[in-house]
Amino acid sequence: MNPDYLGLLTLTIDEGTEMYDKVHTTHELIPLTPFEVMKENRLLIENLYLDHCILRSNHVCNYVPLAGTLGKDKEAILRMLDELIEEVY
Repeated sequence: MNPDYLGLLTLTIDEGTEMYDKVHTTHELIPLTPFEVMKENRLLIENLYLDHCILRSNHVCNYVPLAGTLGKDKEAILRMLDELIEEVY
């Protein structure tokens, strides 16, 4: 599979939903931290082998805006994520 477009979105949990209760009341679910989301995104992109696939992570719910074309921009995106992860860590 070689999609033309890949969009990354970060999970948002709305108050009043069953999932919200599982996070805030029963603690059955623990959402990823922003740092963990960056690491997850990096791992995903590192393991994608796509050509001419537009990558976007520019929705308001995302912690880090990412934009580029996989494969030509893959290494630059990974370097940017590495720098951000290193700053946090």
